[in-house]
Amino acid sequence: PNPVSNILNIKTESQQFDYSIYNVQGQEVLKSSSVKTSIIDVTSLPTGIYILKLASNNKTKSFKIIKQ
Repeated sequence: PNPVSNILNIKTESQQFDYSIYNVQGQEVLKSSSVKTSIIDVTSLPTGIYILKLASNNKTKSFKIIKQ
């Protein structure tokens, strides 16, 4: 769901993906490689707007997320 409070659920076609989360200043605030779970814990992030970049199967997509 978006906005998100603590847990971000991801649906991908791939079983494995990499992700990066950036704040509005473009700074990377969270990153993980070879993730095999569809859950990203964003509890540590302060309230605000972020960009989530997902990479899997040689494709990259970006999404705006709002942390409450």
